[in-house]
Amino acid sequence: MDSSAGSELKSEFDEWTRPWEAPGYRGAVISALPENQQKIAFAAISAGISVGTALICALSLDVGDVGAGVLGALYILGGVAHFAVFDQYTTIVPHEGAFGGLWRVPGTPAFQVTWTGIAELAGGLGLIAGGPVHAVPHVVGRISGFALFVLTIAITPANIYAATNNAPGPGPPPEDGELPPLVEPSGHVGRAVAQCVLLAALWSAAFNGCDDCVTRV
Repeated sequence: MDSSAGSELKSEFDEWTRPWEAPGYRGAVISALPENQQKIAFAAISAGISVGTALICALSLDVGDVGAGVLGALYILGGVAHFAVFDQYTTIVPHEGAFGGLWRVPGTPAFQVTWTGIAELAGGLGLIAGGPVHAVPHVVGRISGFALFVLTIAITPANIYAATNNAPGPGPPPEDGELPPLVEPSGHVGRAVAQCVLLAALWSAAFNGCDDCVTRV
């Protein structure tokens, strides 16, 4: 996209504080649909992620201590990123009334990014301490894994919002005069698949393997 095209898109949505809240922003197909169809699309995407996660969980994979440590490190990095590029994360917090009016969650985008960042840091530390480090009983790691599983479900709408509204989200900074680059549809599909794998791995960290989890330190 050249700078003139970027300027035209900016001017088109100048009246919006967050321009991606506008229906059809930058060609976002789903946000341009009638409200009922947006709700159906959101439900379909959510159901797809749920089914994909359940299918992977059915394999009863055990990520083990090493896998739990890797997951913990990923969430610690994610928590740090929430504060390192704070403003970029606020862009993917769904606006009031998103998804055809389904999204009615109290709290500002800044509040949502803050508490989820802290939760990711805490959960990641718990996974590592209760897994490969053995600093606390293994049950702490399991509880942390389940807490991060629930947290990841809670923040999944932000990922769906990025796909359905073309919200910028964290990523490479735009060049002067241009809007941030769009993620191709295939990129959003890949992200959904990764979300299923991540959720299944957290489920494994919480419930699979280790017969002496409660007593081991």
